[in-house]
Amino acid sequence: MKRPGFNSNKQHAARLEATLATGHDYSKTNLRTADLAAPHRAPYAEIRDLILTGNRHQIRKAVRPMIKASRHVRRALAKVSLAANASDYRRLSTMYRKGERGVRKSYKAFKANPGDTALRRALVVSLNNLPSNAPGLGPHNTVNNPVSDRLHLQPTGQLTEPLSPRSDAARRAFPQVGVASTSSGNVVSVTGATHAPFPTIGNPQSQVTIPTHAPQVRGSLWVTQGGDVMQPSGTTGWKKIT
Repeated sequence: MKRPGFNSNKQHAARLEATLATGHDYSKTNLRTADLAAPHRAPYAEIRDLILTGNRHQIRKAVRPMIKASRHVRRALAKVSLAANASDYRRLSTMYRKGERGVRKSYKAFKANPGDTALRRALVVSLNNLPSNAPGLGPHNTVNNPVSDRLHLQPTGQLTEPLSPRSDAARRAFPQVGVASTSSGNVVSVTGATHAPFPTIGNPQSQVTIPTHAPQVRGSLWVTQGGDVMQPSGTTGWKKIT
């Protein structure tokens, strides 16, 4: 099953989140020319193969963490009220809800008839369109494409919460899948940066070669486990959005 294109809701959510994360308007950017794409957390091939061949228990263990992470993020986005562009955060939350509902609907149909291949394929498509699994924008050919068959995580740089909830959900959903890492063991971030390894990931590392001077784009928000929405600030920092 070839990877389908993202639906319009997913595409618009990625552009809006990148805009909120960077302050640059990506609503009309030619992503191909800019070499940008929505960086996955859990890779499409792993999602596809699990849904098409796995049993109900295996699929449940993957789908539930991804739904939970989506719910956590969109609830936090909906609570932003004091920012001048608070309505944009609420709009993004609505997009997340729409993608989440698509997964819930297709997952419910699959559970009712797990032997139906068409329903399994529909679940694959809905998970591919889940905004929280491939949020915002990041470098494509230099970073996202080379790691397309690996977990691609968003380290936060915080000792107490090293991974964003969306990245944590991906590694829990696919504990056997390798994390995109350099030859020295540094984790390849969705931004194009690399981060020193940390033991809490648990998943095996999977070596990938990234250009030394790959461009970096901090095009995703980070919602903390406590529900705070954080916007990238500078090259490594974060600021809370209220």
